[in-house]
Amino acid sequence: MVSYDNWKAANNEGTDIPANKWDPRDVSLPGYTAKAKTADGQNYDLINGTVVPGVKFDANKLDQYKDLQNKVINITYKANEVKRTIDFVNKDNETKVVGHQSVLGLTGTSAKYSLDGDADGKNKLNVPEGWESTYRAITIPFNGDASDNDPVKIPVVLQIISDPKDPHL
Repeated sequence: MVSYDNWKAANNEGTDIPANKWDPRDVSLPGYTAKAKTADGQNYDLINGTVVPGVKFDANKLDQYKDLQNKVINITYKANEVKRTIDFVNKDNETKVVGHQSVLGLTGTSAKYSLDGDADGKNKLNVPEGWESTYRAITIPFNGDASDNDPVKIPVVLQIISDPKDPHL
């Protein structure tokens, strides 16, 4: 949960305050989409160029704007969907990627992926054919920042087939 002190007038006398001029520490959280709703029921997506709350004022005369002083702006945050990549890498040569898997999650969450998947058959590691994972399970974080661009590396080894009747031999 995030809370902030009282807001202060920006240095944009006589103009609306566009969201991209607000102090980003006040409205933005990396990996989340911010939306604002005013007490009179107006909704705003807080993206560059959006004007919130759409009331012109002069910072030197703020006390004249009683309606603005009483105007409540509720800002809510929705976690963005994050796409990550799993790279299956040869354990003996980690620069050799033998397969990929894309996974999705929400900012601020993590998901456990395993060889068997979960009870619904989801979150299963799709190890490339002919390879075995050295991990039975791994927890993948979805941070909503630049660290999500780095692939999650899972070492794999060549699969050993012991059944001489196996058609993969």
